[in-house]
Parts: sequence; structure tokens; C-alpha cells
Amino acid sequence: MTATIAAASLTEGQARALAPWSAGWPEPVEISLGPAPLEAQPSAYVQAAWKDRPYGTTPSARISAATAGDTLLLRVEWKSESPRFAITDNNVFADACGALFPANGKSAPLETMGTAGEPVVSWYWRAGTELPFVGDATGAGTVSRRKTHALSASGEWASGSWAVVFKHPLGQAGLEASAGSNIPVAFAVWRGSGEERGGLAAYSPAWLQLEIPGAGRGAAR
Repeated sequence: MTATIAAASLTEGQARALAPWSAGWPEPVEISLGPAPLEAQPSAYVQAAWKDRPYGTTPSARISAATAGDTLLLRVEWKSESPRFAITDNNVFADACGALFPANGKSAPLETMGTAGEPVVSWYWRAGTELPFVGDATGAGTVSRRKTHALSASGEWASGSWAVVFKHPLGQAGLEASAGSNIPVAFAVWRGSGEERGGLAAYSPAWLQLEIPGAGRGAAR
């Protein structure tokens, strides 16, 4: 059965008051994560170098979702007892997380990061950077960053865990969704202390279903 994440409907005032560790977030849904397939990595060197090394070891994440007006908010929380707050050298890697959507809002192969006919859109936040990025992909190793986008994100580490909040307008490029729609979504987490980067991540191995509240549901603005 496909796991479902139901977004709560908030007022714009309620949404503005939400920080990563605010108490007003909807009840989170815990999702299981596992290592991204090593054979899907586009680099033969990475496949060989990591053949006998553990990666993607974050076992789970907690997801909360809400809408306020025409904006979607996604909160990703995961345990990180040895946090990495920034890239400080060429062999130091930062903690990170991301969300993935089919570009058409309906379907795309998750295990291959999309195809030419069914691309995917990714949201990515990394500790130590001021801005997130939005990427487009038509297969493993094809992610290209957009020069401009409407995504914002903020993250905070506290008491052994990260909490990261993504915000993006509904219906704009990068999130083909509207009030009352259901869209597939997947998540990934990178553990900097484990040298995870690129395709070396813990991810949700199947699409989850994100339910967007219908117009007029929930709190009024």
C-alpha cells in the first residue's frame, strides 16, 4: 500500500509563524529509508569504491505537510547524532535532504530519476548554504540546476536531529499540483559524516502520495 502524507490547511499567519522546530506542525508521518541502488550510480568509480562500504544508513525520516494559500510547506526531520554543518574541505561533506516529484505531477520512474519522456523535479537543501536549489533530471546523473526558481528552505539542528522546511508555490514549475490534487513524492537524506553525496543517499524506495487540501478546506486566511 502506498503511504499517504496528508497536508493540513493553515492560514497564512499560522504558516509564517512556523519554524523548523515550531510546535504547530501537523502530526508527522514516519517513512522508511534505504540505500539508493549502487548499480544505478552513473560513475563506475563510485560503484567500485563503495561496493563494500555502508551508505544510506539513515533508517527513517518524519514528514509533515501543510498548505497556506497557494503555498506548500514540507518539513523533513531525521536523526543526526554527528551533524555536519558545512563543507569545509574537499573531503568534508555536509548533511542534506531533498524531495522529488514527477515533473508532470502524475508519474515517472523513481529508481532511475526519471526518463527523457517522464522527467523528475528535485528540491535540495544542504547544511551551510543560504539557498536551496531546484533540479531537473531525465535519468541517473542528469540533474541540472535551474538558475531561477521559487523554492525557499531553512534547516535547524537540535537535540540530535535535523528539521528542514521547504516552501514552494503550488502550480508553478517545480511543483505541478493544485488544490484538491494528489501527487507522488519521494525523499532523500545525505549523512555528511558518512561521506554521502550525489547518488549516495538514503531514500524512500517507492513513491509516497501527497494529498493537497481542496479549495475552501481547513482554516480560512
